[in-house]
Amino acid sequence: YDIFSSGIGRGAIIYSPPGVGKTTAIRRLAYMFGGGNLQKRVAVVDERGEFDEFDYHGCQVDILKGYKKKTGIEIATRTLSPELIMIDEIGAEASEAILSVVRCGIPIVATAHAGSKEELLSRPALRGLFDASVFGLAVGIFIKEGKYLLSAEEI
Repeated sequence: YDIFSSGIGRGAIIYSPPGVGKTTAIRRLAYMFGGGNLQKRVAVVDERGEFDEFDYHGCQVDILKGYKKKTGIEIATRTLSPELIMIDEIGAEASEAILSVVRCGIPIVATAHAGSKEELLSRPALRGLFDASVFGLAVGIFIKEGKYLLSAEEI
């Protein structure tokens, strides 16, 4: 949260191998951005229904559950006036919608599978987003010797 709260600017992407905690991290960030000191209007596009178990009571967090990412992004942008949109596990199917949102000045916080920053940046499905400078920050989540480690870098 401290990394992001200083100003996410162009947006951020959280990456890790599967099962390391990306979805948990983005759930918590939605809660903190929508209810913390920043009090942003957050829209979460939750295609797979993974945000239900978290209590967002008292937060400015709208969950668009069950929508395909592209459709959810478009609905959030047109109807919810978000100051931040969060999307779990992005790929090529959401790229066009993400690019249009960023042109409207709404930053994106997203997650993607990757074992390293190099692997993340080399994913063809995300190349257009990196070329358009959608994300200013890449945060890797790793487990080493049973401990969680974060690696945050500007991109």
